[in-house]
Amino acid sequence: MQASGKTNPSKTVFKDSVLYGEQEELADDCPQGHDDCFCDSKFALSTFGGNEAPGAIHPPKMSSFPYYKVKSYGVWDTSAELSGLIFNSFKARTKCGERQQILTVMEYASDYIPMHDFDNIIFNDVEP
Repeated sequence: MQASGKTNPSKTVFKDSVLYGEQEELADDCPQGHDDCFCDSKFALSTFGGNEAPGAIHPPKMSSFPYYKVKSYGVWDTSAELSGLIFNSFKARTKCGERQQILTVMEYASDYIPMHDFDNIIFNDVEP
C-alpha cells in the first residue's frame, strides 16, 4: 500500500485481520494433475510507504516501466499502524522450497520506508 502526496500527513492503518501462510487445507498453488505450479517466494505483508507522485490506481495508458516499480521520491510525513493481526502457519519454506515470510520490503520500494507501529500481534506456528 502506498500513500501519496508531500504536503498532507498520511497514515496507513491495517487492523483486526488474520493472515495465513501456505497450508494443506487452503488452496494449493500446484493443483493435482497440473504441471504449471506457482512456485515463488511468498509473504503476508510488504512494508507500507509514501511517495511524492505515485502512479494512478488505474493507469490511463501503457507505460514503458513496470507498473509495480516506484518512480518517485519517498515522503517523510507518512506512518503505518498495524494492530490486532494474527499470523497463522508460516513455515520457513513453501512446498516448492521457496522462502515464505511474514513481512518483506519490496525490491522496488521507495528510498524511504516510514516507521511501522505494531500492536497486539499474535504469531501461531511461525518459523524463523
